[in-house]
Amino acid sequence: MKKCQRYFRKHRLIGIILLAFGSLFALYFSLYRSYFQINLFSDFGAWVMKLFSPVTLDYQHITDQQVEALRKENQELAKLLELKNTTSNFQGIVSRVLYRDLDYWFQTITIDKGQTDGVEKDMAVVDENGLVGKVIETSSYSSVVRLVSANHEHNKIAVSVTVGENIYNGILEGYDAEEEVLLVTSIRSTSDVQVGSIVTTNGLGEVFPSGIYVGEVTAIINDDLGVSKILKVKPKSSLENIRYVMVLGRGDNH
Repeated sequence: MKKCQRYFRKHRLIGIILLAFGSLFALYFSLYRSYFQINLFSDFGAWVMKLFSPVTLDYQHITDQQVEALRKENQELAKLLELKNTTSNFQGIVSRVLYRDLDYWFQTITIDKGQTDGVEKDMAVVDENGLVGKVIETSSYSSVVRLVSANHEHNKIAVSVTVGENIYNGILEGYDAEEEVLLVTSIRSTSDVQVGSIVTTNGLGEVFPSGIYVGEVTAIINDDLGVSKILKVKPKSSLENIRYVMVLGRGDNH
């Protein structure tokens, strides 16, 4: 009986001490709980920000690139709309490039306008810098455009070179991929065409309107027989990167 009383007195004392420490800790935590919570979440938040901050910076960088791309697209569209307002005898049909075959990059493009939009075969296609090509196939909602850079037997366009009061007609019918220049043939050997002369469409054949900018003469070569000249013409249009074009549909006055 006495052993039991001593046991309980001994453990009661330990219990009292533990209770005191527990009460003290509870009081301390209640006073400083908000401090612990604030610092705990602050440290965790800082860690998360540190962990993901590189991703955030990369995302911001990508966003800037996208904004720049959109700005350039808007500029292209605005220039095309300005050009559309100047084509009185032809209906301007603004189109977007849908597809471009990697194996035939400088041959054809597919655009998002077709027969329902008034697009027909052989219509001229331009961008804000000048001639791009002509329509060779149409469906209800899309069309295939053969680029001026396509080396194709049927890819011949009537052009003119104006030098002062003289006008010399020729045929655009080739592309030098290495030099990135168009080739204009059938220019008379007696012509006074010079480097820097401007080449435009001449409207013969009533397929293309006259006056569409083609490019600037960068070199002049005499043919093997010496009866005509071959002109190397640098196009202003970037045939490598085409996103928006305008099809010149036949207007009511044509």
